[in-house]
This record gives sequence, structure tokens and C-alpha cells, in this order.
Amino acid sequence: MFKKKIDIGKVIVKDAVFKVQRQPNAAFFNIHFLIAFFEGNHDGGPRPKKFEFHMGGADLVRARIHLSDAAIGTTAIITCDTAYVHSHGEMGVDMIGKKVWADKAHLAGTKIDVHVYDALPLASEHPDTLDLIPVDSTIPYWDVGCEKLLVNDVSFSLRNDRNGIDSSRFLDFNNLNFTNINLDVDTFRLQKEVFTGKVRQLHGIDHGGFELKSMQGDALISPKQIAVSNFLLETNNSTLGHALKLEYSRYRDFYDFSNKVKIWATLDSTTVVTFRDIAAFGPAIKQNIFIRSNLDRPIAIQGKFKGKVNNFRARDVDIRISKHSHLAGNLSMNDISYPDAAFMDLNLKEVATNNQDLKAMLPFLKLPPNLSTLGQMRFKGSYTGFFQDFVAYGQLDTKLGRIRSDLQLNIRKGKKAAAYNGGLIFNNFDIGSYLNQEDFGRITINSKVSGVGLTIETLNAKLENAKIDSFDYKGYQYKDILIDGMFHQKQFDGDIVSRDSNMAVFVRGIVDLNESIPRVNIRGTVDNINFERVNISKDDIALHLDTFD
Repeated sequence: MFKKKIDIGKVIVKDAVFKVQRQPNAAFFNIHFLIAFFEGNHDGGPRPKKFEFHMGGADLVRARIHLSDAAIGTTAIITCDTAYVHSHGEMGVDMIGKKVWADKAHLAGTKIDVHVYDALPLASEHPDTLDLIPVDSTIPYWDVGCEKLLVNDVSFSLRNDRNGIDSSRFLDFNNLNFTNINLDVDTFRLQKEVFTGKVRQLHGIDHGGFELKSMQGDALISPKQIAVSNFLLETNNSTLGHALKLEYSRYRDFYDFSNKVKIWATLDSTTVVTFRDIAAFGPAIKQNIFIRSNLDRPIAIQGKFKGKVNNFRARDVDIRISKHSHLAGNLSMNDISYPDAAFMDLNLKEVATNNQDLKAMLPFLKLPPNLSTLGQMRFKGSYTGFFQDFVAYGQLDTKLGRIRSDLQLNIRKGKKAAAYNGGLIFNNFDIGSYLNQEDFGRITINSKVSGVGLTIETLNAKLENAKIDSFDYKGYQYKDILIDGMFHQKQFDGDIVSRDSNMAVFVRGIVDLNESIPRVNIRGTVDNINFERVNISKDDIALHLDTFD
């Protein structure tokens, strides 16, 4: 004692109760006097030599630890069945230097309950301000390291009364209650609130239903970030692999995960996720109708991701939603948890799907009944805009033919009031099979269209410079036809020019579809129509009119 040095080989503590508390309006913890004694008090002169208190190892059996700090509004009660620190040589526990170096540390049969409540800040030197005493002003950071850390059958609960409890959440960070926690870590290190180590196994189950089934990898946890590399993580319905980093300003940011936690991820072929597991961290995304309709659908993902749930970028991604549906390319998405504000900028190398998968993924949409005739669909191009207001540019290959688009479409008000503008090209497209019309065959057409309405009753559209290179009708292929005009109130008013060798005509007028039998009021010229060759008549009949009205 006179040398200010205490060296103990091993300490065994049984049936003990430890209380470390800072009461309301108290400046220091109840053990402050003890720490001050061992550190050495001084009155402005040279600091005296500190005590050295070293233990080669420690065993804790049936202990209870009560930590309470009213200044920051936190209480923790730890009930421990067994715990030990085993070391050799100069390793051990330095109680004054706040160091623990060991070969092996083990914690088992332990219950940890944390309660967060309104803090009672301490009065500062300035009576008009209230400041919190930093946690380490009385109890400095510990430096803990061991070659092997084992945690078995531990439970952890956290109740945060400051923010309130949300029982509807799958994983509520204000009301955590994890049981059956098991942890196996090599080269464990905890220094100034930064944890590092090679995690061999991590498991835990929350009372809300979320389960961390397994995790392995190189880990770092600090007050600013969580990072794991070379990892494999498995939850209820998801598996993630390779590298992941979460950045935040403070742990409290997890309460608003979608907007405040930044994600950096490189995901490999082992990764399969569900929206339900993502919603455990950011439940607001369930407001998106697509996500809400596909919560439990497994989605295989590879690629690089950067950003927050509500504002992220993804590069070189390959997303497989089912056997027949996948997406590859670069993605940028904003505000996906806000139904009317979700914005997407997609540069797509390929999107593949079919009618059956679309019906399963989009149950909230009424898809055209003849969509199944397209078979497996593959799209390459770009998509920019909102879910119901977008610009689509690219090429769609189907069983019936190819469609190219540069089209802006707004369907926020439904099909009857849908607005559109842009260009469409159908290349050798089997329009007869799509419309289930035997007389029609394939069509190749290049057109520009703008207007409102996608039903025959509300259609108000302008067809501009529509050029039909070829069109099969009744077994004859028409060529070189131009159409220009307006369709309004079930009436078409415009021009049709055909330069086909067997039907050379110019027609201008109105076709009225309001009656059961269409009314036609047209005028123009007919250079030549060969009714037999265009399969309208079996007889060799030809027609020529200079003008007609």
C-alpha cells in the first residue's frame, strides 16, 4: 500500500451487488471519492503518483450491477449468472488504468435492462444555462481487449420513454427486448467506445419477431459508424454478404433510419433480402404501395449501394425478383417512403418479366388482359420520374415483336385522364395476336402522339406524322402509309395517304365512332385500288377516282 501498488493473482466475487449512481442534482457518481483517492488528489501542485491495482483474472458469480445516471436520464440493471476474465503474464485487469487485457472473457446467463427517461441536467457555472456533465468526466473510457470473447444466453432490453413506444413496428428501437443472445468474437477490442473484432457468430431474437439468426465477419462499431466486411448475415427472411457500413451522427439516428442513417454496401451473390426486414429499420417505406404489396417476396441483389433508404444510388446492380423477372443497371431513388413523391432515375441494361410475374408484383394495378400475349418481355433503356408520372426511353422486345419508345406518361388521375406525349415505334409487331383479331397481322409503324385519355370514350389525342412501313390485313401486306390527325370525342379527323402499289389513295375527312355503325364523311382521290390483290374481293376489280366527296 505504501508503494501505491496492489497486485492480486485472481479475484472471485459471489452474490455481490454493485451500485454506481449519480443522483438528481449531484455533480459526481457515488464512487467518485474512491476513484479520486486512487488517482491521487492534488491542490494545483504536481499530480501525485496514481495507485496501481492489478488483477491477473476475475470471476463473477451471481452478481447484480445497478448503473444509474440522472444527469443523462439512463438506468441499467445487469443481473449476471457467471462471468470471468482469464489471462496470463502481464495481462489482467488494471482497475485504476481502466484496462482489461485477457486471453479469454466469458459472460453467460446475464440479463441487461436499460431504461432511458427524461434527463435532469446539472446547473453549470453560469446560472442561466444548463449543461450535461460528460459521462467520462467521472468514469473514463476503458480499454478492453481479449483474444476470445464469448457471450452465451444473454438477454438485453431497452425502453426509451423519451420517444414513446410503437407496438406496430417489427423492430422498435425505443422498445428492444432481445433474448438468446450468443456472441463469439476473436481479437476483441473496446477502446474509447470503439469496438473491433472478428465475429465468428452472433445470434439474437427480438420480442417483435425480428431475429438475427447468424452473423460472421470483421466488425467495427463506434458512436459514428457500424462497419462489417467479409461478412455473412442472416435474418428472418434475408441474407446479406460481403461489405456493409452504416454512418450516423449519433445512435439516436436509428429512430429515423430511413432519413438519417447513410448506407454503404457492396453485396455479393449470397444476398437475398425482403422488404419486411428492411422495413424493420425503416417502417415508413411500407407507405409505398409496391413495397407494401411485396413485403415477403425474396429479392436477390448484387451491386454497390450508397445513400439513405429515402435517397440512395446503386451501381452495377443485378436484382432478381423471381425465376422470370430481373433488373440490371444503375438506379437512383428518392423519397420511396412517400407514396406520391417517390422519384426514380433508372438506367437499365435489361429488365425482364412476364405477365404472370407482373400480376403477382402489381396486384394494385389492373393490367390489360391481353398482356399475356407478349410472353417474356425484355426492356433496355431508361426510366425517369415517379411511379405514375414518368418518361420511358428504350426498347421492349416481346414474343410478338419490338416496341421502341420515347414517351412521357402521367397516369396519376387514372386511365381516363392519363396524359402522354412522345414517340412510339412498333417493329414487325403482331398486332393481330395482341388484339385477338384474325384479319390483322404484323405492323411496322413510327409515330408521334400527344394527348389525354387511354379509353375510347375519353381519348383526345393528336397523331402526328405516323408512318406505316408495313401492315398485314386479310393476308395482304400494305406498305408506305401516312396518317396525320386528331381523335376527339370518338371521332377521327385527319388525313390518310397510301402509296401502296395496290392501294394508292389520299383521304381527308371524319370517321365518327359514336354510333353502332360508324359514320364516314371523307373526300379525296383514288389513283388505284386493286380489290382482288388486297384480298377484299375474289374478282379482278380495280377502282380509280380523280376526286370524290
